[in-house]
Amino acid sequence: MRLSKKSIDEVKPADKDQFFWDDGLAGFGLKLTPAGNKIFVLQTRVHGQSRRLTIDTRQADHNCRLRRP
Repeated sequence: MRLSKKSIDEVKPADKDQFFWDDGLAGFGLKLTPAGNKIFVLQTRVHGQSRRLTIDTRQADHNCRLRRP
């Protein structure tokens, strides 16, 4: 899935955390919590171990503006 404003606005919360990964940018994704919070993450490997870093957090009632070059 390409993470765009439209695709991010269309995702709906479920009973568990969900991850949506960007097709064009390896390791970049969106974590959607059951409360509707949207957390932008970067996942990579460091010394063979997977690491996930939080880039930005948006509360369920906050409008998100995602910019792409």
